[in-house]
Amino acid sequence: MKSGSISTTGRRLAIAAAGFVALVIGVACGGGEVETGGTETGGPTAERIAFFTCPAEDGAESGGRCDVYVVNPDGSGLTNLSEDLPGGLYPASSPDGKRVAFVSGTDRPEIYVANADGSGLTRLTKNSAVDLIPVWSPDGTRIAFYRYDGNGEVYVMGADGSDPTNLTANPAANDGRSGLAWSPDGQRIVFIRDPGEGETAVYVMNADGSDQSLVAELPDACCSTWSPDGSVIAFEAGVEDDLYVVSPDGSDLANLTGSEGSGALYGFAWSPDGERLAVVDSTEGNEDIYVINPDGSDRTNLTNNPAKDGFDGFAWSPDGTRIAFVSERDGGNEIYIMNADGSGLTRITDTPADEFFPVWSPTR
Repeated sequence: MKSGSISTTGRRLAIAAAGFVALVIGVACGGGEVETGGTETGGPTAERIAFFTCPAEDGAESGGRCDVYVVNPDGSGLTNLSEDLPGGLYPASSPDGKRVAFVSGTDRPEIYVANADGSGLTRLTKNSAVDLIPVWSPDGTRIAFYRYDGNGEVYVMGADGSDPTNLTANPAANDGRSGLAWSPDGQRIVFIRDPGEGETAVYVMNADGSDQSLVAELPDACCSTWSPDGSVIAFEAGVEDDLYVVSPDGSDLANLTGSEGSGALYGFAWSPDGERLAVVDSTEGNEDIYVINPDGSDRTNLTNNPAKDGFDGFAWSPDGTRIAFVSERDGGNEIYIMNADGSGLTRITDTPADEFFPVWSPTR
């Protein structure tokens, strides 16, 4: 969602990941492990959209086989990245768009990476813990992730899986499950600390785990991420799932959506230039995609459709002119693209499965 650090598909993805941990499930049925090596090289990377599919009506927590795909923005070039594994979930594209990290495993999920053309499949983690939520550093050399082994912690490793390091090392809380993201300069990481019973907090630390600082304390916080210029942290929190922004030093906390009604917030994403936020909520009775200014003003409904739009994921194009999103408007979960003003709607997938959480790359 921007170098892996400036966008989020929100609480739905965090809840799905939490359910994955609680059930200790992977994606059932399928082949073995593959380590073929290799890195995609060459000139400028074509834009691609990564996403995962699960059997219709089952979803990511059903135990049915899910898979990670990439597709071109015009709908061509559909490629299954996890076909040689027991499936895949939660893709994260590298900032240059050449690689995709994702989760796979039938018992204890591990993190894999593949080139965006489907080659070079490599397993990055191998241990008895549950490894989830890979997030690339802005320079593409490191991957932060959430590891659960009786307690949740934020780890970081090299992009080749080397030197996994526990950054939070806090046995009294669950750190990172509900949100972690790199700052745009790669120097800091924001994460959610959850000691239990809804008493959550937003923390910022240096990329080596030092100087862990409290930014904001609100109940049920999740999905923390940085603005593209690094000056603001946005996150969801509260009973009404409102969208908040705050300075990294904890000042200037503001609720951007609380005055707009009681509809639940299901995700948000910064535009690449930081001038707008796309949000999904149900203020008008069903889930639609809106754009707002960073101060919460000038709210515009882009989808305005009775179906669920964006509930299962959405993402800005790298140039900020388009938005990819999941919609049920034709029956199942499929991926559509529209212009940033809501015009020019185009459906780009048509599969028997349901699609989830598109990620558009490259981000640099």
